Amino acid sequence: GKSIYVTAFGIHPAATAVVAFTYGTGTNCAVGTTLLTGSMGFNGQPMTSGSGYGTVLFLPPGQDLCIIISTAVAPGWLAYAIF
Repeated sequence: GKSIYVTAFGIHPAATAVVAFTYGTGTNCAVGTTLLTGSMGFNGQPMTSGSGYGTVLFLPPGQDLCIIISTAVAPGWLAYAIF
């Protein structure tokens, strides 16, 4: 019954990477998958959002956070809190 609050993230993708943040339940958020963001293409440019002091993305209670990365690698980092 707790919620996940993403407070910051950074993505440093390969040129052809496509990334999307989703939530749902079950293995790989397979049940009730819902997009938090649309599919994001980067052309190799890094992206950061948030400072860690406020909410960037909010998930409803009881949901798992998943990140879908397709086409190429997209390493990065994520800061979050659970309440």
